[in-house]
Amino acid sequence: MVFQSLPRSRDAAFSAAINLVNFSRGPCTEGTRVNIIKQIMEWVKETDLVKTPSVYWLNGLASLGKTTIAYTICELLEKADVPFASFFCSLQLDSKNSKLLVTTLCRDLAELFSSYASEVLPVLEGNSKIVDADLGRQVDELLAKPWQASLAHRDRLQVPVVIVDALDESDRGTNFLQELLRVVESGKLAGIKFLVTSRPEPRLVDMCKSFPANAVCKLHEVDTANVQKDIERYLCEALPDLKDDPELVELAQRAGGLFIYATTAVRFISPPNPHPPFSTHEKRSQLLNMLSSWPTSAGRGERMVLDELYEQILGVAFGDEHVCRGRLQILHTVLCAESRINMAVLADLSDTDQDTVKTVMDSLHAVLFISSRDNCVYWYHASFPDFLFTQVRARFKISLHPNYSSHEIDVFCDLSAHHAVLARQCFSIMQKSLQFNICNLDSSFVFDSDVPDLSNRTQKKITPILQYASRYWARHLFRAAPAENDTNDLFLRLNEFMCNKLLFWIEAMNLIDAIFECSPLLKDAEDWSKMVRNTLSIMKQNHLNVVPGKATARPAGVLSRCCKFLNLFCRYSCSKVNSTFVHFSIVYMVSTFTSLDTLETPVSLYSINFTAQRLYHNTIADNNYQ
Repeated sequence: MVFQSLPRSRDAAFSAAINLVNFSRGPCTEGTRVNIIKQIMEWVKETDLVKTPSVYWLNGLASLGKTTIAYTICELLEKADVPFASFFCSLQLDSKNSKLLVTTLCRDLAELFSSYASEVLPVLEGNSKIVDADLGRQVDELLAKPWQASLAHRDRLQVPVVIVDALDESDRGTNFLQELLRVVESGKLAGIKFLVTSRPEPRLVDMCKSFPANAVCKLHEVDTANVQKDIERYLCEALPDLKDDPELVELAQRAGGLFIYATTAVRFISPPNPHPPFSTHEKRSQLLNMLSSWPTSAGRGERMVLDELYEQILGVAFGDEHVCRGRLQILHTVLCAESRINMAVLADLSDTDQDTVKTVMDSLHAVLFISSRDNCVYWYHASFPDFLFTQVRARFKISLHPNYSSHEIDVFCDLSAHHAVLARQCFSIMQKSLQFNICNLDSSFVFDSDVPDLSNRTQKKITPILQYASRYWARHLFRAAPAENDTNDLFLRLNEFMCNKLLFWIEAMNLIDAIFECSPLLKDAEDWSKMVRNTLSIMKQNHLNVVPGKATARPAGVLSRCCKFLNLFCRYSCSKVNSTFVHFSIVYMVSTFTSLDTLETPVSLYSINFTAQRLYHNTIADNNYQ
């Protein structure tokens, strides 16, 4: 039971992609990447650590197939009965969260080795807070020390392999590798091997510069001719009815060694799950159209090969300037959303209708897809948002037909600007939908957990779009850099929210079991308001709350006081309160204390409840919890 309570990523295991149709995680096409796979498997089998170190780094630029190779290694280890654990990081899945990395590996290793499990169990029983500790401490207490203590019991057991893929897609992947190398060099993880993959980011390159040649593979330095042959094999397998067409060889040449180029082109030529399916003639026409109407550019110098393909896809989708702006709003919302969202939420956040969203999704089927698991929108590869977030790449001239002149297309996504757009939209949604006692609870004397149909009420009243706005408004606000032309607008929206909707928001967050998130969200809002103050100071404005012709309140003090109160309140289970009571308790706390700096943590919820009850004797919960 202790191990089952450990936080675990549901999407990190190499085979987890089985539950996410169309997600680009799978093995190499048979007969491809043979030399690279052979080199890694030789490292796996070698037991002499003098000859081969215990950490192997597979690195390469975006789109070169690192994840596919790592997946293939997992399959080979599984077939060979070699014990292994895998953690595939992804910006779009829960495996981007570094807080789940060590705990997930800990659970997986405990399932493989009872000796390790018996050593880590007392750590978990004696210190439940270790799961929330920083990466360094988790690596020490959950991995290194228990593993070292159990080493004597595994003399004749196989050496396990831990595969951590796409470290650059973890929110603290670089820190994890730094901590891992520290304990490996100290000898505390003897008898275990680590295969890590990532892009060659500067900090990672610096950390791994001392690795010997047989512990590093740089995919971007592999002979392009060999890779092209592998891509030809892949294209023939992916498009079997076109395998004899000479144009497939030309397409492989244009891929320039990038497998993601080839896989994206395949989806463009033969869309996944079309209704009805494309005929061989239609696929051939798509291929010929791609090759004959290749985009031309001007004044950009040397470009990445993959850019040409993205330019063609985006040029077709956004070439009509009359609808370009609205459709780009949808695409940029997909990229900037704080969690994966379905088409209905996407439509609401983009302030459009679902038919328009579907049109955009259909036009971008080669780079985006809708998962059958959760109906949410995903991108196939991280190189696609990379392209859109890079201004010099996302602004290009293109000619979509030989007889047409080229015109400029700008699909650049300004992160801070679009986060400001989404923050405004979240404020509008909450302003419209949040209200007191949103689920119409009959009595404030009944715990939420004792209301029989509360779940149905919550789903009906707190819609998916309201849930999204409630959980992520502050994240968008925090990422929205205050600018001269919109700072006052966002600040006024924040002020209006704090004055009119704050308590209704906290009530709603309690109902969706997310009250624990309130304090950090308010801290994000407080930090943003401080950035506003600094910006306006630079702009020579005297006070944060001065807007010409208008009087506004100061939300920063309320934010700070609410954070401190919620840190106390959130010690209690969400189900062991009444949501309307949350409202009145905070009314009391915020209105009574001009400053909570002197409020000590021993203050009990009972005393807060008792005082609030005296003020609101008809509508607050009873005092049966402390």
